[in-house]
Order: sequence, then structure tokens, then C-alpha cells
Amino acid sequence: MQRFESAALRPLRPLRQPGARLALLVLGVCGAGALHAQGSNHVQAWGSGGPVFDQTVIQAPTWAGQPGPLDLSTWFDPQANFAAASGAHQTLRSLAAGSGGAGNGNQVTSVGNFGWQVPVLAGSSGLNVGDPITVLINLRIDGTLAAGFAPAFTGATLITLPGTYQLQTAASAWFRYEVYDLDAPGYEDGDPDFKLDFSANAVLEAAAGPSFADYVLRAHGQNLSARLQNGSPWNWAGNGFVQTVTVGAIPGAQRPSIDSGNLQFSFNTFVGNTLRVGGEVRTNADGFITDLSWKAMADFGSTFDATLSSDLPGIEFGAQLPGVYDPAPVPEPVSVALMLAGLLAVGASARRSARRARGSLDR
Repeated sequence: MQRFESAALRPLRPLRQPGARLALLVLGVCGAGALHAQGSNHVQAWGSGGPVFDQTVIQAPTWAGQPGPLDLSTWFDPQANFAAASGAHQTLRSLAAGSGGAGNGNQVTSVGNFGWQVPVLAGSSGLNVGDPITVLINLRIDGTLAAGFAPAFTGATLITLPGTYQLQTAASAWFRYEVYDLDAPGYEDGDPDFKLDFSANAVLEAAAGPSFADYVLRAHGQNLSARLQNGSPWNWAGNGFVQTVTVGAIPGAQRPSIDSGNLQFSFNTFVGNTLRVGGEVRTNADGFITDLSWKAMADFGSTFDATLSSDLPGIEFGAQLPGVYDPAPVPEPVSVALMLAGLLAVGASARRSARRARGSLDR
């Protein structure tokens, strides 16, 4: 299992060369923006063989595993995991996939979560502490589920099947996102000002006797709901796209695709209050009764993303960073220039030190 970790989080080797402190300062300026927020991020994964990764990072994004996406027609590894979490970007990623032959069951799970505190600041709005504002939450969920016979994904043809067989395979995903106003009355009661729950699954069960008439196919289900600040519920009707893949004359897989599009919610708070934002995503790929080869995947490796803003211009939300968190970020041109300047400074300082050393020897 390949593991990805931010270079900024790896232990720094001692820097003893002249100019090293300057270089470290320059690099610190380039990467300091991700360290202003207060909170933690956690990713973990496990399968039937045991834990795959489990790590927590304070005040910086974290991720582990292989981001994907996976092509089930060419993928034959027994399992794959990926999870990413960034409270500063309010971004969650998760992918879990499993496969196996007859008699080879597996349960694969990936989890990412964050807990973050976000102060509501007046910024350039001209408002004062205690003035009321409306917070806007924009978010989106999209991903793919797949569960069924392995031949349904690889394009192979089932020539014969045993006289009796059973198969249970499933892919599922679950999201939670909550916003608490820590300074609002009633916070101690534990009710969030906004809460979103999402779940989706694709389950295929097959049980055949002497004929395929005994074959059972369970379809895909999904639910996306929210509880608003006033306590009223909200429900998404869903986009309902489900592809049933056949192998010969047999339904061999369920492949639903989910995309909520951009959703917007709002709640009221005051300048100077502090929000606590929490999120979690969990994906599962399971093969239970495996008289046949199977594959399952829950790929939410490109979502969830949320953004906080206000109905009034100029309001700032602490260290929340705009845009989508990328597990493999490309440095901005300004950052590249600063890093090059730092490296040039290190080289120039080293050359000056070498000249001074040679001069001492000549004397």
C-alpha cells in the first residue's frame, strides 16, 4: 500500500550550513498559510487483514493511501484505501475498494474526519463585534458506487455457473457535517446549528437454485437530509442514476452515480462568535458470501467540499482557506520564486564561507 504524506509534515533534518536559517525562514513563509487554523484532521483505514493506516495531524491537512480513481475492469488487487481530511478547506475524501474470488470475503473501510474552530471576524465589513450576520454554507457531494460479480466489471462472459451459488457484495458511503455556534445560547445542549447526513449503498445479492428464477437483485438506495437552525428538516430527492450491468442474461452489478450539485444553506450568528465545524466521511466495500468472484467500490475520492461565506461583503472566517484541497498541491509561482530565492541565498552564503575559509588558510 503506497502511503502519501505532506513533505511539510516530515521531520526536518538538522540544518548546519551557513544560510540554512534564512532558507528555513523562506520555506516557512511559503507554507505558513496552512498552519493558522485551530483543529485536527484524522484519516484511518482497515480491511480483513487489519489496519492499513491511522494518523492524526494537528493544524494541517492529512491524507494517506492511493487517491484513485480505480478502473474496475483492470484492477485486481484485493483492496484499496484512500482518505483525506482538511478542516481548513472543509474537505473530505474517501475511497474503499475490495475484490476476491470464490470463498474469499473481505470488508474494506476508509474514514476521514476533521474538527475545526472558525472565528467569525469583521474583516473589512465595517461591522462591530456583536453585530448579526447570516452565514452561507455551500457544499457538494458526488461519487460512485459499484458492487457485483467480477465479470460484470471486466467484460468476461459467464459460460457456466454452479447449480447453486450465493453472493452478497455491497458498497456504501456515509457523510456527516455539523456546524456549532460555540457562543450561542443552548450550545451546551449539544444541538448543532446546522447538520447534514448522507448515506448511499449499492447491494447485490444473488442466490440461484436449479434456475435463474431464484436470482435476487437488491437495488441502490440513497438519502441526503439536513436539519436547519430552526429545527426544520430538508431532504434531497436525489439524481437517481443507477446502471445495472448484465453478464449474459444475468444482472451482474449495480453502479449508481451520485452528484448533489451545489447546495446552499444558511444560519444566523454574530460577529466575534466562534464556530466549531466537524465532518466525517466513511466508505465501505464488502464481499460477504462469495461462491463467485466479486468486486465492490465506493469512490468518493473527489468530494466532500464545503465553503463558509456571509451575506455581507468583507466578513472573514478565521483561517478557512478557499478552494478545494489537493492531496498533491502544486506550489504557486510566488511560492516557487521565494523558494528559489532561499536556495540561492543558501548557495551564496556557502560560497562566501568557503572563500573566507580559503583566505584563512592562505594567511
